[in-house]
Amino acid sequence: MDLQIQPVKILNFDQASSSWIELSPADKVNESPALSSQILPPFVIATWNIWEEDRFVEYRHPYILRELFEKGLRPSLDVITLQEVTPEFFSLLLAHPTVRAEWVATDLAHQLGICPNPYGTVILIRKSLLFARGHAIAAGFHEFENTRMQRGLNFVEVCSNSSSSFSSTPSECIGASQRLTMRIGTSHFESHPEDKRKRREQFEVSAEILTSTESFFFNDSSPRASVQFEPATSTEFVPAILSGDCNICSYDELNPLLNPEPDTPAFIDAFLATRPIKEIPDRDNESPLSPFTSHPTFGVTHPNRKPFNFGSNSAKKRHTHRIPEVRRLDYIFTHGLHPASESLSRDVDHKLEAGLFGDEPVCEKSEAEDEEGRDGRVFASDHLGVWVRVLPQIPGAHRPSVAT
Repeated sequence: MDLQIQPVKILNFDQASSSWIELSPADKVNESPALSSQILPPFVIATWNIWEEDRFVEYRHPYILRELFEKGLRPSLDVITLQEVTPEFFSLLLAHPTVRAEWVATDLAHQLGICPNPYGTVILIRKSLLFARGHAIAAGFHEFENTRMQRGLNFVEVCSNSSSSFSSTPSECIGASQRLTMRIGTSHFESHPEDKRKRREQFEVSAEILTSTESFFFNDSSPRASVQFEPATSTEFVPAILSGDCNICSYDELNPLLNPEPDTPAFIDAFLATRPIKEIPDRDNESPLSPFTSHPTFGVTHPNRKPFNFGSNSAKKRHTHRIPEVRRLDYIFTHGLHPASESLSRDVDHKLEAGLFGDEPVCEKSEAEDEEGRDGRVFASDHLGVWVRVLPQIPGAHRPSVAT
């Protein structure tokens, strides 16, 4: 398949110049060979659609920053993927002292230059997760074909670096001992209910990009704008994570990821694998025990929000009675990374390995009220955030087993 992959800048805060700069090769490698590894340690990843709405941002935005970067009841985060990030919020993000000291981030402005939109997606990775073990990182963006909402896949490649020989090109590393360690991607998939076919295509191409055994950036030539690659074979694979707001109307829309065609890499619904539904009488979308409605992430904080404009009246009639108001739209899918709960005994509280966040009002009711919010309160977003702890596997060793 021929895919247009555009390199995206990764920003790292430079203390000497007190400014954000593009990550350079010298920043990518830690020269401690004892810690060099082709596999990352267990880490916690979170995804959150933080809502591009401009109402109550004076309360919402500070709360979002606190929730992401100040450890609360859940473990501290190592990887964060965000959707509906506006330039205004991205500026606040880059000004946060913890982000400057401890994180690298994909450049929202660069992404919006590639794919114009009022908002976009951002991936943040804690520096200690990468650099302590001598890993390099590069980022790319693929705009989906036939998207009417300018949606695409934002992703990073992580590469092990036991050799410190680099090209002068920031997104390129050279060395026979280097190997892709992982890919992490996020998207805000097409949201119109009638765009089910578009979403399916977007899920499929996202899976193909993230599981490709050929690097888009770490190679012996300059980064390419168009890449020809083969899907993952049965004997080698690259661990991958796909996260974001899937905007699905039913759980079976995820079949291209969870139950793909034979010889196609399969992903795991990591949250559901970690916090399983004890009893699923059926997969009816309306059932409170359905994979689509259990642990809901949408319709929780803003139950009084006006119904989504489906477009034509006929589209409204087709979809309004089928789509539950409270549902799970936000997912973390893993390929070749086990949810941490699989390694735990049955006596361990799995709530410590996955959870939701963002379900608290961001201010007192006396300060501000939102008629669309639950109990008239103001919440950070119309979505809840999702986090999962994962255990990476050694890349390329074998094809992971299929599990859903």
